[in-house]
Amino acid sequence: LENNKILPAYYHSNCGGYTESAIELWNHPPMTALTGRACPYCKLVTDARWRQNFQSSKIQEELVNAGFPVGLIKEIRIKDRTMSGRVKNLDIIDRDNIATVVEAKQFRNIIGPNKIKSNFYEIEMKGYFFDLIGRGWGHGVGMCQWGANEMAKERKDYKEILDFYYSGSIVSKIFK
Repeated sequence: LENNKILPAYYHSNCGGYTESAIELWNHPPMTALTGRACPYCKLVTDARWRQNFQSSKIQEELVNAGFPVGLIKEIRIKDRTMSGRVKNLDIIDRDNIATVVEAKQFRNIIGPNKIKSNFYEIEMKGYFFDLIGRGWGHGVGMCQWGANEMAKERKDYKEILDFYYSGSIVSKIFK
């Protein structure tokens, strides 16, 4: 609970070292327990870091199919980031130097959440190809499952784990 309201207990696989604020992803009222914070527990576990290569023409095709009028891609730039460091918006620049802004969460959904594991990445352009070099897997809001697993290995109990990922909330019985 937070302020006597049931807290949505969001979770994800791996936050990549910093959890995300729910406000950044969804139309969500501000909640202390769902603001981003540094997470030292998941940095060295499976899927903490990833790299994915893409062909620009295939990405252009996917974007056009999703309704974005993008020409042949010359460059993809990170326009801005969230407080946690995740990509918020991208500039897709075509060969006529026309920029199309695409929300990173839309881009991830269009290309595929198993190809772009999270929005915590850098972009490395390589001619007609580009790499996304990232960390984490999932949206990053709430409890990091790999981080919680590492905390449990350190013998932290469920209350310590929940307090870490949902800071300021309380565990309470709501039914008798």
